[in-house]
Amino acid sequence: MSQKVNKLLAPLLLAICLPCHAAQPLDTYLTISTGSLPIVLSVPHGGEVALDGAAERVNGTKVQDDRVNQLAAAIQRQLQAKTGKEAYLVGAKISRKYVDFNRRADEAYESPDAARVYEAYYGALRRAVNRVRAQPGALLVDIHGQSFKRDVVFRGTGSGLTARNARFYGEPDGLITRLNVAGLNVQPETAEAKEQHFSGGTIVRVFGYQAPQGIDSVQLEFGANLRTTPERIEQTAAIVADALIRHLLAANEN
Repeated sequence: MSQKVNKLLAPLLLAICLPCHAAQPLDTYLTISTGSLPIVLSVPHGGEVALDGAAERVNGTKVQDDRVNQLAAAIQRQLQAKTGKEAYLVGAKISRKYVDFNRRADEAYESPDAARVYEAYYGALRRAVNRVRAQPGALLVDIHGQSFKRDVVFRGTGSGLTARNARFYGEPDGLITRLNVAGLNVQPETAEAKEQHFSGGTIVRVFGYQAPQGIDSVQLEFGANLRTTPERIEQTAAIVADALIRHLLAANEN
């Protein structure tokens, strides 16, 4: 091929090859770690990474939950320090601007390139739930952040659809009982109360107690003041880790 033809074809060849970028490895977009406790932590809205070659979503909420990834990592550190074990963890590094893991697939993303990341997130959650399901106290905690009431943690279970809430409020070692005793102010205040503001999204409804092959699943919306600084995050994480441990100990005694 002559040099003249090469020059003529070069722009066309470049245009053809530009969309053909290699897909980034999934660990660019997700944090997935295997645990040894029957606890599954999900963190869908803490990421900041752009999806390579894709446009941002046009529809839906795109706001990041600030410092929830740091909170989940701190909970893992606290669990490790107190028990020598960690929970299963599935978290988003990818920004919510490209995919919202707490929505159905038809609402979660608009770029076809996001499909494999979405499917990998749910696949990792399914594997984790399957591994812990038969163990006493098996629990999925979907970690979120909110600024509506900055000193409050909102419970989301579809008002008792996705979890047996009475267990969370048991004395003295129910999960939410322990969170409240330690000062986190979880609302609603009783197991029977309806959830008014955050009732749990797709993740807890897909993997919840009411679903086939599901487990007790609760969405916890942590107020902004509970995750303002590294020190405050560590304090919140220590309370959550203690409550999870007490929950598991109580389940094993029953």
